[in-house]
Amino acid sequence: MSSHENASTAIPLAERALGEIAVALPGAPALFRAAKLDYCCGGRASLKAAAAETSLLKLIFGELTMHMQKEELILFPAMRQGGRRPLQYPIAAMMADHDDHVVHLSELRRLTDDVRAPEAACTTWRALYAGLNKFADDLVEHIHTENNILFPRFLVEPD
Repeated sequence: MSSHENASTAIPLAERALGEIAVALPGAPALFRAAKLDYCCGGRASLKAAAAETSLLKLIFGELTMHMQKEELILFPAMRQGGRRPLQYPIAAMMADHDDHVVHLSELRRLTDDVRAPEAACTTWRALYAGLNKFADDLVEHIHTENNILFPRFLVEPD
């Protein structure tokens, strides 16, 4: 056994790079593909970091899907009717969702070095991070537009 093999087996599996695990463990590439973990271009990421990013992205996607459904099915139809019924509770729920989205974006930035691809990253990795930056910018703009422009129009000021 080489000194490199001794060193890599001493590192806990969760801390080892995906590419390294894919080479060392038969069947790992199939598991990584099923879990949508990039062991090729993103192979330098540790198993722990890649799993955290994937879990966070799934959480963000699920929460945004629910948020948009609540907007489209409940809040926006009520607004189109002129806000005749009190909207402070649905708006408060949307604003709470927005606060959660900001927390998740902060965590995504923490996990991805502020969504900066490493210098040696391949084109695919750079494109992914460019897409994540665009997504984050669009989400922040969405939150700003609703919280600071749209929602105040439908909130009744106390007398």
